[in-house]
Amino acid sequence: ASGLGVLARGPIRCVARVGPHGPAYQLGHAHADLLSFDLSHGATRIVTDTGTAAYAAGPVRAHLRATAAHNTVQLGGAELLEAWSSFRSGRRGAALALGSGAAGRFAWLAARHDGYAWLPGRPLPHRLWLLAADELWVVDAVLGGGRQRIASRLHLHPDAPPGAFTVAPLAGAVRREVAPLHEHFGATRDMTRLVVELEAPLPWVGGWWLRFGSPRPSVISLAYDGAVVRLRDETLGLAVEWRPDASGDATVAVADAR
Repeated sequence: ASGLGVLARGPIRCVARVGPHGPAYQLGHAHADLLSFDLSHGATRIVTDTGTAAYAAGPVRAHLRATAAHNTVQLGGAELLEAWSSFRSGRRGAALALGSGAAGRFAWLAARHDGYAWLPGRPLPHRLWLLAADELWVVDAVLGGGRQRIASRLHLHPDAPPGAFTVAPLAGAVRREVAPLHEHFGATRDMTRLVVELEAPLPWVGGWWLRFGSPRPSVISLAYDGAVVRLRDETLGLAVEWRPDASGDATVAVADAR
């Protein structure tokens, strides 16, 4: 199996990393990318990872393989994958797809990983992707105990047309950074990296919302009661209930007024 999950609605395609880093016997090319994803609108890449620019050992190679180079959640400044030199890998976890399906105009995919289970409080990140033909919801639930320093990153491709889509965090304040995009060897461009960084008690919920087309006002709420994550968009009449600890068809329920 590839370890990839694919969602498609209309012109939008989302590809998510929901499996292991790679075959256990050969992890030299593995990156810290569990629950990361790419997003395209037609032939235009919108959300991307950092790419690959070097195989020689050093700070560039280390960054390319690091959690911060991917569109996922980082806890405590720790790496999802223990990696060193050019192709060495050590401690690691694996992602697991918990369910997928369709609900009205939405396709959804839910997964988790145990790459941070060794940290205090045994945090377990879960992620839900909910895709329609004009929007993507990325909902994160980090279960566990104690407090964690949480960083969630989203890398926007430089070819993504300004004004064609809206992106906003579901929790926390966002800052914008300039980051390198290495589409192939010898070709590096600047891209925008969005970062939400905060310290919070676990369980914690957050994520991202992307919508294509004209901006619109939205009244969005996100909460977790210990069993169910509830996402509401009062403007559209969208209500999502997600059980991170469940699997199969019972994982997600969607009520949509559109």
